[in-house]
Amino acid sequence: MAQDSTPGRPQEGGTSPMQDGATAPAADVQPVPTTPAEDEGAGRAGNGSEGMHDLDAVLTARRQHAELAAESAEPAAEAGEPAVASGEPAAEAEDSAVDEASGDEASADDAAPAVDEASGDDAAPAVDEASGDDAAPAGETQVLPTEPLTRTTSEQAKTTEVEEPTAQAEPTPAAAAPTSAPVAEPAPTDLDETQPAEAQTADAAPATTASRIEEAGEASASPTVSAEEPATAETEVVPAQREPDPEPATEPLPATEHLNPAEPSAPTEAVPAAGRPSVDAAPAADQPTERLRPMEEPMPAASPLAVFPAERKPDQRTGRRRRRGLIAAAIVVGVLAIAYVAGAWFLGDRVPGGTVVAGVHIGGLAEDEARDRLQTELAAVQTEPVPVTIGEEAIATIDPAAAGLQLDVDATLDDLVGFSLAPTTMWSHLFGGGEAPAVSTADDDALRTAVEAAAGALDLAPVEGSISYVGTTPQPTEPAPGKAVDIEAAQEYLLTRWLADERPLSLPTTEVAPHVGADAVDEAMSNLAEPLVSGPVAVSVDGQLAELTPEALAAHATFVDVDGALDLQLDGAALANAVHDVNPEIGVAGEDAKIILNANAEPEIVPSTSGQGLDPDALASAVTAAGTSTDRTATVELVDAEPEFTTAEAEALGVKEIVADFSTPMPYDPVRTRNLQVGAEKITGVLVMPGEEFSLLEALGPITAANGFVSSGVVEDGFSSTALGGGLSQLSTNTYNVGLMAGMDDVEHKPHSRWFSRYPAGREATLWEPTVDMVWRNNTDYGILVHAWVTSNAVHTRLWSTQVWDVDISTSNHYNITQPTTVYNTNEPCVAESGGQYGFTVTVTRERSRAGQAPETQDWSWTYQPWNRVVCGEKPAPEPEPAPEASPAA
Repeated sequence: MAQDSTPGRPQEGGTSPMQDGATAPAADVQPVPTTPAEDEGAGRAGNGSEGMHDLDAVLTARRQHAELAAESAEPAAEAGEPAVASGEPAAEAEDSAVDEASGDEASADDAAPAVDEASGDDAAPAVDEASGDDAAPAGETQVLPTEPLTRTTSEQAKTTEVEEPTAQAEPTPAAAAPTSAPVAEPAPTDLDETQPAEAQTADAAPATTASRIEEAGEASASPTVSAEEPATAETEVVPAQREPDPEPATEPLPATEHLNPAEPSAPTEAVPAAGRPSVDAAPAADQPTERLRPMEEPMPAASPLAVFPAERKPDQRTGRRRRRGLIAAAIVVGVLAIAYVAGAWFLGDRVPGGTVVAGVHIGGLAEDEARDRLQTELAAVQTEPVPVTIGEEAIATIDPAAAGLQLDVDATLDDLVGFSLAPTTMWSHLFGGGEAPAVSTADDDALRTAVEAAAGALDLAPVEGSISYVGTTPQPTEPAPGKAVDIEAAQEYLLTRWLADERPLSLPTTEVAPHVGADAVDEAMSNLAEPLVSGPVAVSVDGQLAELTPEALAAHATFVDVDGALDLQLDGAALANAVHDVNPEIGVAGEDAKIILNANAEPEIVPSTSGQGLDPDALASAVTAAGTSTDRTATVELVDAEPEFTTAEAEALGVKEIVADFSTPMPYDPVRTRNLQVGAEKITGVLVMPGEEFSLLEALGPITAANGFVSSGVVEDGFSSTALGGGLSQLSTNTYNVGLMAGMDDVEHKPHSRWFSRYPAGREATLWEPTVDMVWRNNTDYGILVHAWVTSNAVHTRLWSTQVWDVDISTSNHYNITQPTTVYNTNEPCVAESGGQYGFTVTVTRERSRAGQAPETQDWSWTYQPWNRVVCGEKPAPEPEPAPEASPAA
């Protein structure tokens, strides 16, 4: 085939489309012999910053040459001429493709990939890696084979060296075949088993130049590139310097993508060449090598970011695999969704396993079974009083029925059963539900009332800052916060946790700050408490003096809270008495009115009298000012002193008639009688004001020998004994009955354990200091005067006032009769008793009425023990039963 050998004109047939970065003119490139060590060093130069700079320069030069060549080049596919290659190895990726006949310069960067394209991979073409920009033109460059180098895309771009293999491989059997023999084609390579370009080339058998030309003609329909080779006619071998100990060959690296995003060329078959060396052979140490030196002309720098990998055509098989994967995933998701819905429907009518409500295990039960179990096991606890506390010792109770608290079983189960797609519900069915809340209902108003009542007994008041005197030393009390039930939070807590939490329930609280803080205490200590007792205070009254000592001042001083501050207050009346005690000539005391029993045993009013004395308020103010300043003299004046209880006030009490009169017979016992006489004298003349209470123990004073009482017979723990004040129970019985008959409110009384026939059954009261008292309350607007006396055979008691109540008292018959038995008393001293009276129960009923009010009925029941026979000592052991007599012999 004719070829155009005009210099500078591109070849019209057999060449591949040019890649980016055309080579420099061949005339400007001179081969320079190199050694293997230099080649290896040049291959590593791309790893540093200088190598990156070289890469930018090379890529820029390639793009510029490619643009110039593309403007003048005609597509190789239009020429229809096969590429002509010399006898150099077909798969050698580092030879320059030079048309020997035409003399045209062809850059190796314009060649299409030879081996990588054949394998279906998108790796960078080997010819572009090999030729670089230093390919020599035909007829001028003589190149000997050098060591094959395998480089990645980045390494190929950083170097401009071309090396020929230095070792000759053993010829393959194909070398002996005639030149006209057909070329053996390598087997197709799977995309997943792509081999390096050098390895594929090495596997191809050598072939003659003629065979390669014939094959190239057959493949002219698609542009192919044979291995680059120099012109054989003018090639001159330049021996290279022998290195004494070359380093081992570098292992081939996988083919990489081409630097330029050009359109990939058609696959090129590997053409075996007879007698050509294999690229897999190790380089021989004695073979010459040559490095092609690029032009000294500087190249402009280019950014590595401008180089992009070639785009790959979408793989249809990958798309099909992706679609199949999506379909499979959709099927799996659908199956799982159906299984999830089916599971939710199947498990919807049962309580999740492991579920506990208020301590009742209902996990795994059907709805009806769970409802029955909750109602059965929580029925009793819903009727019991609920103990509550705030963490202190005090405990109060809340009645669930009064507060309207009750379990709502249906609402409790609504959250546990039924069809639901909620993930939490499915999780509970699969892995257990744990504790579930018990839903309750309540009457809001009733529950609040119950919580407020409990809070009244539980709230802990704060410790207010205060000052008190110990002798003449002021002692401060540091403030501390208190606690109070949080009413709103307590209601919510009880509604949700009253069945589940451990009892007593701890109600939520809020902190209550003290009203008087530490600052107020410190200020009062410095300005009031300490100065007051720093010395005596002199009281001056009309030229007369009375000195109040620090002890007297401290005894009558108190500190009170006034808007968060402590204020010193002195008891003026007590100070006036102290002044009178120090100097009796100061002032004239007045007399209060009195109601007494005259010689006829009738009430009589002794009028009150006025006097002159100290005004308590004025005295307290003057002493306070003097005691907290440097001038410690208080000057005051005498004023008319009005009595505390005037004649008019005594007359208004209406003590004028007998409203109750009662007496009981008294056995002869001089010692016992003495106690009754002393007691009657002490309570006679006691005036009970409206709304006040009459306490027999308080009126008698301490029951001691110093107070006139003696020891006499009593009943203790059901046995007869002696004690100081024996017999006063008869006085207690009398005062109880006059209060009962006058319509007074019964506050406290306790009948005897055994009935004494001298008292009305059920209408009597005992007395035992200090635990058992007899107390009634004056519920009228009038005063009540008590009168008691003792005759030779009876004890009498009478109340004087104004009649208010109409009273009717009745007593039932004895019932629940119990007979006496024999008991043993081991106490000392012990009084033996013969026994006698039976035991029984009796009920006393009182009906009372007053003008403007409906009648009232009250009942009191009491059970008396029988008068048992009492034996002092231990109970004897039972006597053994006599052994039965032997029966006579038959």
